[in-house]
Amino acid sequence: MAKEKDITPSNELGAYLMSKDISDIVIYSKTNIAPSDLSKLKSGRTKRLAAIKLYLISLAVGDSISDTIKAVYPDLDLIPSDEQKRYYSDITKNRTELGKYLANYERVENTKEDISTKTGIEVVRLKYLTENTDDHSLQKKRNPVLQAFELILIEKALEKERGEIFKHLFKDVKINTAELQEKLLEEERRKNALKRKKN
Repeated sequence: MAKEKDITPSNELGAYLMSKDISDIVIYSKTNIAPSDLSKLKSGRTKRLAAIKLYLISLAVGDSISDTIKAVYPDLDLIPSDEQKRYYSDITKNRTELGKYLANYERVENTKEDISTKTGIEVVRLKYLTENTDDHSLQKKRNPVLQAFELILIEKALEKERGEIFKHLFKDVKINTAELQEKLLEEERRKNALKRKKN
């Protein structure tokens, strides 16, 4: 099987969070996203931002997912139509939650092949994201984590409102309770105090 081409775009998460004046520790306490992971994402050392993490960050800062998407991926767009090659194929039966959602919109113009043509996301990747499979060789090779940019491009390809599919997929996702936030903040403060003591 050929290796998937990495089409991960850069993002403006660092600038976005700087404009919100919210610390990594506070985001961690609300979302469980480790401060070290946030630091890598903000600095651009890690470009791959999971869709669920972007959704949690939007909840943590108090912005709508639509506003967060607009700020973090301001230039993300579909492949220009003059570069798109249209082709079609059969749609398979086994679907993940995203696959079930897409099935409502798949017609001739919304097959995985068509979405791939519009977004640059390879068909095999779309299959990984949308189909449940018992094929263990495929399961080992795939990265099942839905990336934020992939979901944004899929929304655009389907002409959905910005953030609509995020809201559908993550409708049950919440930030941590106030009690858990306080506990995590205290743990992080203790860790930082120990680090300062060692130095």
